[in-house]
Amino acid sequence: MADLSTFEEWKSIYKKPERYDPLTKWLDPTEIELKTILNLIDLKDKTILDVGAGTGRLAIPISEIAKKVCAIEPHEDMINYMEKKVVEIENIEVKRASAEDIPYPDDFFDVVICSWVIQHFKDFKKSFSEIKRVLNKNGILLVVYNNGDDDWEKLTLIEDPNSKGIFQKRYKNVLKELKGFQTVKTKVLDSFITFPNIQIAEKIIRETRGLEAAKYVRENNMLKILNKMFIVYAKK
Repeated sequence: MADLSTFEEWKSIYKKPERYDPLTKWLDPTEIELKTILNLIDLKDKTILDVGAGTGRLAIPISEIAKKVCAIEPHEDMINYMEKKVVEIENIEVKRASAEDIPYPDDFFDVVICSWVIQHFKDFKKSFSEIKRVLNKNGILLVVYNNGDDDWEKLTLIEDPNSKGIFQKRYKNVLKELKGFQTVKTKVLDSFITFPNIQIAEKIIRETRGLEAAKYVRENNMLKILNKMFIVYAKK
């Protein structure tokens, strides 16, 4: 069975960012993630790195507060789409790059945000080494990902029973890479992926999880999918 959380599984969506962009609004319609980030950190006058920025879901609203936002994204189609969205926003810089090779100097950022991207890291240790390199003294790292024990994990297990515990395993791997930080704390939030109709829900789940998961969503009329997330706050 394939790992259903890898970049390969999402490639069909990433190649068409005009389809991915509205999906981001359904992933967290109450914006609980963004609100929590803003409550955790005062972003005013800060230089921020958004790793795997996608189409600017976080970078754009954060730019309204921060001094500067640098958004890196490895996928060319996403970059081209985001550049058009932010063309009039002067304090956002967009670059095509991955976490394994961040094109900025040492100690450059006050805050680094990795939201829903750790599953795409091709080299986990190198990615975190790069993140720590560009984060300045007393800088803050935020890592957001699925916490497991929710509907999203259930749908993943329907397609791949061997993936049991994969989300908590990634959480533990994150903590291993944060040894040496002054402060490390975790907040778990309940959010709901909310679809406008069952046809769209089935289509998105079919593309990102698989046929059996999509069938389960359709049969149970799952317009809301519980998606628990953890936010790790780490101060360097």
